[in-house]
Amino acid sequence: MAFVFGTFACGIIAAILPLLVLEYSYLNSPTRPPVAAFLAVLMFGFMVGARFMLGMLDRMFWHLSGVELIGGWRGKVKLPLSSLVKIVIGLPNKVPLPGLEKSAPQQMRETAILLCFADGSLLPLRLEGMPNGTRLTDELLSRYAARVDRTYKYSGAEIRLLRKAEINVLIKRDPAQVLSIKN
Repeated sequence: MAFVFGTFACGIIAAILPLLVLEYSYLNSPTRPPVAAFLAVLMFGFMVGARFMLGMLDRMFWHLSGVELIGGWRGKVKLPLSSLVKIVIGLPNKVPLPGLEKSAPQQMRETAILLCFADGSLLPLRLEGMPNGTRLTDELLSRYAARVDRTYKYSGAEIRLLRKAEINVLIKRDPAQVLSIKN
């Protein structure tokens, strides 16, 4: 139901500008825009809305199997847990202004984790409020307790990289350019 409502809301938002352009093009015309044009614009909006909602859903659903971390409600992202090198607790705040690093809620900073893989890939995860998010975080931290780093200090380059990154989206990197986070 939430998917339908979200798609509907995003579809209406995406259709606003094309509808305004359509109405403006017929503003001084004695005729009204054709109904087919309205329907085409609304269909375009709903397709954009559905695409946006599917992307959001893919970011929200993560689960653990015995050997992999599987992401997306369609299961497109599969990360082997055997290549997990480190789990860093906490992510740098997205606010790049000095002195505002502590403006994120305490719970958000504490529950966010960064998964570092052997190939240099990084996965910044914020799972609170997501389906099974707290349980998944707890299971990851208990299964791989030896790889958890609660006191890691990010370098300036790592902070810049993670501030630009989208949450719950895998960052693939060239192993030659891997930062010190792996070590």
